Amino acid sequence: MGMRPRPTSASAADRRDPRRQVPLAGGQRATDPPLTTRACADWMGFSGDWIRAAIDDGVEVHGTLVTLKAETMTINGRRQHRVHLDQFIVFLTAIGWKRIPPRPR
Repeated sequence: MGMRPRPTSASAADRRDPRRQVPLAGGQRATDPPLTTRACADWMGFSGDWIRAAIDDGVEVHGTLVTLKAETMTINGRRQHRVHLDQFIVFLTAIGWKRIPPRPR
């Protein structure tokens, strides 16, 4: 059995981390439910607190404040945010994020 050649360090450094290349739950079809803050945070590799701060306070990008638009509900005294995929894509584009999830069909 032949072994595959090992990639050179230059080509390996250019590759994305395959563990993070998973489909975003809630983003495959237009009828899928909104995303949770946890799903957005996991997809971006940030904390849930960062996503909630982006919703509540916004993120400053080149002197401009960019906020992530989300539905905010209070259920049993707890605030819950639901982010629609199209708003998440708008936010990622506004902050200069290069990896954008595909839009639903």
